[in-house]
Amino acid sequence: MSLRRIKMFLCVLLLSGLPALCGVVQGQVNDQPDLELVVGDRVMVVATKTEIHRNKHQPESLAGGHVSRVRGLQGDRVMINGNSFEGLVSRQDVMLLSKAVGLFETRLREHPDDHQSRLAYGICLEYADLPSAIAEFDQVIREAPDEAMAWAHRGFCRARRGDSADEFESDFAEALRLAPGDSQILALKADSLHRRKKSGEAWLVAQETHKLAPFDPYVATIASSIAFSLKDYNAVRRITTEALKVHPSMDTLLTRRAAADMQELRD
Repeated sequence: MSLRRIKMFLCVLLLSGLPALCGVVQGQVNDQPDLELVVGDRVMVVATKTEIHRNKHQPESLAGGHVSRVRGLQGDRVMINGNSFEGLVSRQDVMLLSKAVGLFETRLREHPDDHQSRLAYGICLEYADLPSAIAEFDQVIREAPDEAMAWAHRGFCRARRGDSADEFESDFAEALRLAPGDSQILALKADSLHRRKKSGEAWLVAQETHKLAPFDPYVATIASSIAFSLKDYNAVRRITTEALKVHPSMDTLLTRRAAADMQELRD
């Protein structure tokens, strides 16, 4: 990755943050991963706490791409230390995600046929380099057409790029054909519709998604955001309160609920 591209990546992240699309969590002991990218219920382990410390000046030397299944950890969302990427993040958090990009680039140079690492890499790029992210998802779909998350994330990127509704919704249709009722894909579809100013349709999908996964923080983040935009503050409180029973310290949900209370008083 060139220095110019790294600077662009960091600037974009600092200014706009990331929605809940991929996962980064901190391990509790040295043999647990310090940096992970969550894709569905798969976890791409890219570095451990010890490795990051040892190689902090040479992140490209870290080994990555290990895939494992972790019970209770689901969703395509960016989370660091339990907090979702909604809005600005710290410079340290941005540097961690920047390392993830470098790690996956290294992994793909060594293992170009690893479509799961390519999918994770595309998710990392979604807010830094949209055309490159779409190109990565295109390649995953060519090589592994049954990878539902690749279709879903390409649909999300197409919606953000301004492609026609038929184009991005056809990607979601294929994703849901491959993974019927997947709450993460449905939440991503709701987010895509919302970004295209189709709030009514987005809210219908978000409500369906919330029924499937009422305690999932990513689902709650998307559903409460759409409800807030529609000024349905009771729904915001209901959605966030339910998710906070399981994730009591999640800043995004606490802030969203407080904002709903304040906005209702103003209105």
